Amino acid sequence: MFLKPFCILIFIFFVTFSNTQTAAPEEIVIGSVIVQTFTFVFNISGQLTPLSLPITPETIVALFGESLVNANPLILPNTNLTVLPFDAGSDGVKTLEGIEASYNAGAVAICGPSLDAEAGFAFRKAESLGLPIVSPIVADPQYLGSEDFPYVRALVSQSKEEIIPIIAIIHHFYEESGQSQWLDVGVITSSRTEQVSISTLFIKEAQESDPQINIIANQQILSFIDNDILDEFNPGRDAIVELKRSGARVFVGFALATDFVYVYQEAITQEIVGPNYVWICYNGCAFSTNYVDVVTNFPNRTLLPELYQNQIGLIATQHKRPSGPLYDLLLQEIDDFYASFGIEEPAIISGDFLSQIPDTITALSIAIDGCLRQGLNLTSENIINRFSNMTFTGLTGNITFDEFGFRKPTYSIVNLWDINEPYFTDDLLFAPLNYFVEIGEFNETGLSFFPDRPVRFFDSSTKIPDLDIRDPFDYWSCPDREKKTDETGKAISLDTPGVYASYLDTTYICDEYIDCYNMSDEMDCSASITIAQIVFAFIIFFLILITISFIIFTCVFGCCIKRQKVRALSPPFLIIMCLAGIVGYISLFSFYGMATIVSCPIRPWLVSLSIAFLIGALVIKSFRIWTLYRAKQVVREIKDWQLVILLFILIIPVVFINFLWTLLATPTASEKERDGNTHYICNTGGFINHDAAGYTFFGLLVAYISLILLFGAFISFMTRNVAAHVNESKLIAISIYNLFFVGITVIVLYFILNEDQPFWQTIIFFLGIIYAFSATLFLQFVPLIITVVCFDRLKNAKINNATISLGTDTATNETTD
Repeated sequence: MFLKPFCILIFIFFVTFSNTQTAAPEEIVIGSVIVQTFTFVFNISGQLTPLSLPITPETIVALFGESLVNANPLILPNTNLTVLPFDAGSDGVKTLEGIEASYNAGAVAICGPSLDAEAGFAFRKAESLGLPIVSPIVADPQYLGSEDFPYVRALVSQSKEEIIPIIAIIHHFYEESGQSQWLDVGVITSSRTEQVSISTLFIKEAQESDPQINIIANQQILSFIDNDILDEFNPGRDAIVELKRSGARVFVGFALATDFVYVYQEAITQEIVGPNYVWICYNGCAFSTNYVDVVTNFPNRTLLPELYQNQIGLIATQHKRPSGPLYDLLLQEIDDFYASFGIEEPAIISGDFLSQIPDTITALSIAIDGCLRQGLNLTSENIINRFSNMTFTGLTGNITFDEFGFRKPTYSIVNLWDINEPYFTDDLLFAPLNYFVEIGEFNETGLSFFPDRPVRFFDSSTKIPDLDIRDPFDYWSCPDREKKTDETGKAISLDTPGVYASYLDTTYICDEYIDCYNMSDEMDCSASITIAQIVFAFIIFFLILITISFIIFTCVFGCCIKRQKVRALSPPFLIIMCLAGIVGYISLFSFYGMATIVSCPIRPWLVSLSIAFLIGALVIKSFRIWTLYRAKQVVREIKDWQLVILLFILIIPVVFINFLWTLLATPTASEKERDGNTHYICNTGGFINHDAAGYTFFGLLVAYISLILLFGAFISFMTRNVAAHVNESKLIAISIYNLFFVGITVIVLYFILNEDQPFWQTIIFFLGIIYAFSATLFLQFVPLIITVVCFDRLKNAKINNATISLGTDTATNETTD
């Protein structure tokens, strides 16, 4: 026996089960249940038939399970259980031979296999012999729960259940970090059947989870057993290259440790292992064989430092780890066994599936006991049915099966820690060389982490790694008025142009659109709209000063020191024209800088009204001359106030069109795409909110002002022969013709250049406005000023009746001073 006497009391304390039937057993001797797991077989003949090869750790744990059952008076109380170990190694043929030998020896159930490669053959063989079979570790969904294998169960949860804790881990760190990169996952899978099935289920569930996990890469590698072949050909190279190209920083691996080690080696080569990457794998790869010299024969295997250090922080799910007094006894049994061979400390003991073997034997024993208590034959169906809702406590904690006889999900969450760090203490060592530390668990209640064992990542810190790694990029800083570089790629959030934009993409620099509130993005450019506007500002201020001087001249010599040649040209209209010119110049400042919700709607008002008053004043003056000229004699006099009223009547349609424009299709500042970039420019808003509406109202303004100009051109032509010393009619005619052709030229060029060359569009518009107002005012005032100052020497020169008759009510026959 492998147990000391007091083990009986310990086991009685820990083992409980759900079947509470108390019916007396039959008066027959039930020898034992023979179980095979990789190498083990049950037999209830009462005799131990040595079919095994020399004793292995698997044999020890199988016999340990046998002792646990025989020591418990609540399980098979009148039946002696014999476990017949059979070592099949990794040879599927020997596994089948072991099942056959077990059947011939009277086995009623099989415990095994432990490798998915032999699972299909083993399950079919057991079924053909009428034996139920329970695997300690293989839970491939193509077998477990399949209609083709109704009498197959496993001590562990179905493999498809293992994807749930992996998804829960990803969601946990996504919620903790707030980084969406946790949801962009790359999947790597070995070509083994079970791993392919699990990864397929993972991808489906991940994409349907909330929040959704995006599988941005899904690669598969060939699975090899022969390490010599792998040394010559790395099956994971191309797959890992594709993972790197995907840009994922969270990778989930579905591969056994023997395959996963080559995946990780190539991942190191491709530099997708480090402080800004996270690797998660399922149960099959959470073993020390990930980072030890597996080529060296046991027990002389050693740690591979480089491979080990690069796997620090690996997170994995694992079938629930064993713990407690029973597990301590099992370890002692194994230590004693190796000590008998002179080995003081075994190098590697896989505590995962080995610990499942005693629990598998116990579960089968409970099911068989249930059949005997109910007087049922020990058929596959009866034994498997007894797994329904079974509950007991074993080496791996509380073991509960659902109503269909499948174990409810329970997993350990393990994390590879660095043994060279002070936080790693001896009590954390699960098994020699096994530095995966249990940091949490997943069960029916969900995912939970142990407070005293935080998750440690690649750099051994508990800080969640920054997965939001971006390439450095250049940007334009509006506040600092300079181009800068964000080395982290994320410290600066780029803005779209707007009044509150601070940081812009470099594509906005010198793109001929003002995108910064301070115009700095267009300052140092070969074609700088900012510099152009500064130059225009000086010109505009200079012209405004000249225009103000025109007003002063008109007031002084038209109202105060009255000079007939000035008063003959109607000072009120001269002043109106000057004020229109000033407003026209000032209107250009509404086009300065970035568009705003204030500047955009005011632009059409300022420009159209100033042009309308300028043209209206010229046309009204021409109209007065035309009216007097048609009379053939001086018979009537038109008062200035009458003409002013007529001028304002002429302006009413312009006001009305602007009012409707502002009301229905309000010009406003908003984002709009121009030349591949989004700019903050003036657009049509309001109720209609369509560019066509803005163009319609603009067209109405142009059409109405053009009609006024055409009427002015007509009456100017009709008064071309009027004789007057000041020759006002000819100057007015020149101004009207000039405005007409300038307007046509500017409008045509403006729309031709629209969107394509905003710099030249602005230049043409500014030059057009400045030329229109300046040429008109200069034509009206420069000849008059030269006449009054140079020829008349500021005296009140006498003018003839012809001039007076063409003048206004402000003209008089005053004599020369």
